[in-house]
Amino acid sequence: MSNINERFKIEHIAEHEIRSRLEPLVTLIERLISLYDRTSNAIADHPQPGAATKIGLILTDRLANDLRVCLLTSQLGYGLQALVLAGTVVEILGALSYVGTNDGRAVSWAKHTDHRNTYPPKVADGREATLAALGISDPAVSDNWKQAYTFMCMAKHANPFLSMLHGLRIKSSGAYFASGPDCSDLGIHMSARALWYTVGFGTFGVHVALDHCSDDALQAQFSAEAISINERLRSLEPWYLEVIGPESPLKSQKEASALSSEAQRLESETDRLRRETKRMKQETHSLRHETRKIRRARRI
Repeated sequence: MSNINERFKIEHIAEHEIRSRLEPLVTLIERLISLYDRTSNAIADHPQPGAATKIGLILTDRLANDLRVCLLTSQLGYGLQALVLAGTVVEILGALSYVGTNDGRAVSWAKHTDHRNTYPPKVADGREATLAALGISDPAVSDNWKQAYTFMCMAKHANPFLSMLHGLRIKSSGAYFASGPDCSDLGIHMSARALWYTVGFGTFGVHVALDHCSDDALQAQFSAEAISINERLRSLEPWYLEVIGPESPLKSQKEASALSSEAQRLESETDRLRRETKRMKQETHSLRHETRKIRRARRI
């Protein structure tokens, strides 16, 4: 990117392209964000008594904001970064579920001061708490959630495989470095996954959050709307699978082969530099040795 104005222009183009190609998911997450706003207001206006509701409202508002930022990031062509936010949504949902309506855990959450670890300390504890809150006991569902979160963490922790695939692109003329907004097939793939995960896990967050609302009518209304959004998401699965596959850039043999070749070239270049460095060290050593001989000869 030569300047910030050029980046803005490309982001605008990416937003139009991605919103057009992922319109069903964009529409769903916008519905979900609206539902979160109303859910937060319902909890604030009709709170259950106790510390847990206060923490529940904090985490629900955080989820609403992360959903919004994930949408904006996905649309602007930063799908890899949006996946990072999707992973955070899973973690916040886990904390919301783990605290639940337990005032003791709410106090522990509020008093937590460990900068190295979060609360609960294990993501698995939050995942299992969410499944329990939703009444889901199928181990296969837990495994599916774990696999999805693992993929999000590939983006979150800069896993070399995903980073290499995203940052080094292959075309007929060779490899090139990718930077800035991305509305290529791979970019669409990343944005689609981020939105899919965020909507799916986000709807579960509404169900958990509503335990902090004392208005039964609003609970029933918003819960039904969350179910409707999730059902709509599931109905889109055939379309979604077409978007991310079967010719997914993540699974393409051509891409894998090309990236493997690039990795081998990097390895060869590293070996060449290592040999060159060794040769230069040897020459330097020889020069120092000759210099010492000349100095000794001059003293004589």
